[in-house]
Amino acid sequence: MTLNLAKYGVIDLHLHLDGSLSPEWMIEWAAKQQIQLPSSDPQTLLPFISVPQDCSDLNQYLRCFELPISLLQTPEALASSVTDVLQRLD
Repeated sequence: MTLNLAKYGVIDLHLHLDGSLSPEWMIEWAAKQQIQLPSSDPQTLLPFISVPQDCSDLNQYLRCFELPISLLQTPEALASSVTDVLQRLD
C-alpha cells in the first residue's frame, strides 16, 4: 500500500525555538539588544543561521545556533520570539 502524504499537508511535530527564528525578528531584536549581526539584510543573514547542505560535522551544525541563542537571553526576547514563531505557524 502506498500513502499519498502530500494530500495531508505539512505537520510540524517538533521544532526548536532557536532554529525557528525569522531573520526579520533577529534583526529587530539584535538592534534592541545592541547585538552586532553579520548583516541587517534578511537574505544575507540566512547563511549565518542555516545549516549548509555540505555540513560535515556536529560543531559546524551547532555554530548555526550561536547567533539565535545570543538573542534569546532575556524574558522579553523569549516572549517575542515565541509570538513570532506562532504567528508564522498559523
